[in-house]
Amino acid sequence: MTLSAQRSRYAPEKRQKTLSLFKKETSGGFMWYARFWDEIARRYAVARSLGIIAEGKKERRYEAEQAARKMLPGIKFERAEEKTLIRYLEDFWTPDSPYAREAALVKKRPLSAYYVKMNHEAACRPFSAVHGGYAWWRPCQIWP
Repeated sequence: MTLSAQRSRYAPEKRQKTLSLFKKETSGGFMWYARFWDEIARRYAVARSLGIIAEGKKERRYEAEQAARKMLPGIKFERAEEKTLIRYLEDFWTPDSPYAREAALVKKRPLSAYYVKMNHEAACRPFSAVHGGYAWWRPCQIWP
């Protein structure tokens, strides 16, 4: 075994930064994004746009870092393993779910309240406690 292999085997685990900044090209130019470290999952789990265009000599990095630090306390890490299947479906088919918001904001085609309500009922009915206990399945048990 080489000396470098021995060192890496016994080296203390490196602590990750709580946030990481990166630039992403959009139609309006390069924008700053931040990703946030989830200590339990041991990975960067949440990425958010900071709404700051990377321009100028220093590309407004300091401004982006300050915006990310302000955003950090509001970041909530939700574990897919903790959420039951019925809870996942109930949360998915609500008027304020990320899916419904994306349809309204990005696709410019908001979902009607009736459409959301009917899909909520249709999606949750087969998994309710009345139908044999599938309510306690977790999405990670079905989708890898």
